[in-house]
Amino acid sequence: IMTNSEIYLTSGGKRKATIKSDTLMTYARIDTTLLYKVEVLFFDSSGTHTSTLTADSSRVSQRASTMSVFGNVKAW
Repeated sequence: IMTNSEIYLTSGGKRKATIKSDTLMTYARIDTTLLYKVEVLFFDSSGTHTSTLTADSSRVSQRASTMSVFGNVKAW
């Protein structure tokens, strides 16, 4: 269990997104990471912040490269 975590997603050395969460729990055996109180910041190719997504929780599968968000989901 990690608290106040930040994950940086990059491509070609450029930041694509930053995922922040209050609590993060990883279950490697079932390829699942659960995040609570989630905020995702998205960036364009020049590194400019373009949008934000918030949610109560999220489930990430690294193998499938998917992230699902749940509860009070807002994007702007």
